Amino acid sequence: MKLISDLFYKLFVGNISDEEKKTLSEWVGENHKRQILFRLLSDPNELEREFRYRKLVDVSRAEAQMKQMIARAERRHLIKKRLVYWTAAAVFAGVVMIMFNSDDVRIDMSETEIARSGHEQCLIHPGETKALIRLSNEKTIALNANDTAVNSSFFVPKESDSGSVVAESLCVEVPRGGEFKIILEDSTEVWLNSESTLRYPETFGGDERRVIVSGEAYFDVHHEPDRPFYVVSGNQQIRVYGTAFNIKDYSDDDMSYITLESGSIAMSRLDSPGAEVYLSPGHQAVFNKNDEQLSMKLVKPDVITSWRYGRFVFEGQPLRNIMRDLARWYNFYYEFKDPDVAEIRFHGSIPRYSEFVTAMTIIENCGSVKFAINGNHVKISGQQ
Repeated sequence: MKLISDLFYKLFVGNISDEEKKTLSEWVGENHKRQILFRLLSDPNELEREFRYRKLVDVSRAEAQMKQMIARAERRHLIKKRLVYWTAAAVFAGVVMIMFNSDDVRIDMSETEIARSGHEQCLIHPGETKALIRLSNEKTIALNANDTAVNSSFFVPKESDSGSVVAESLCVEVPRGGEFKIILEDSTEVWLNSESTLRYPETFGGDERRVIVSGEAYFDVHHEPDRPFYVVSGNQQIRVYGTAFNIKDYSDDDMSYITLESGSIAMSRLDSPGAEVYLSPGHQAVFNKNDEQLSMKLVKPDVITSWRYGRFVFEGQPLRNIMRDLARWYNFYYEFKDPDVAEIRFHGSIPRYSEFVTAMTIIENCGSVKFAINGNHVKISGQQ
């Protein structure tokens, strides 16, 4: 593995030879996970984002706690020297971390430790780039990682009775265990998370641009002063002014969340479009569907949109919310045998493309949660 890491370093600094490029390409091959790793490690922008996300988690306290644990164990003569080397390797490699909120306990685990956890036969795996595009005539086309832009090459334009071309109405559906990026005809970019849909026209009209979304999506909207961009979700309408923002509005969630990263947006109800609420960057609008109350709070947009950069970042979220997000991405079903366990809050970060066993084992080793797996069903209980 050291050879491969050296090749990635040479690729990044720009002094890799053609022969070494060939070796690296052969190593990547058709392996989906290696292709993702190659994309992340060969893109300076992605590396910069990854560095920002790692800063979201305070590793200094975790390191101090680990040193204290090692010191106590050495005094009791119950630790072997190899654990010290493993700890150093884990810190360098950026192994997944989760922290149990009550005591801010942080657990680092190597792949070997995870393999010994008893879940090595887990059949639940991370999602992939995939979607289904549905045309107005109900014809469907499967999309994969090679189809990032949805354009006219996917279908034949319709003609009206007068002979003029009619804009096709499209719907992109991303299933559980999927994600997909779309580039609209106006150059607006949309990232769709698992169990999400986007309805939009092949070409926008001259007066406005309007799309309908459900689930979770990140928008980077192309600015056009004379043609406003509208996003409709449920009974909410968002007017966008050349902006990057995230919307999370799943039908099985009592709350919807709109988080503004940059630019400006105005929110209103479809049945009352005149009463607009404006958001500024770094703010999140939370709409309670039960009492129809809207609240605002300051957030870290990097945390909210971390899914788009290949990470799950949790800041004091209850396990019920975490499991809901993980279930959509890893495509499994779950139930809590102990309701109190669902309210345990966690802080931490999990690589989105890691195996589910990684997240599951680390959560278990926080000392309060136990998973039982049967196929793609997971039962969650408190540890005795």
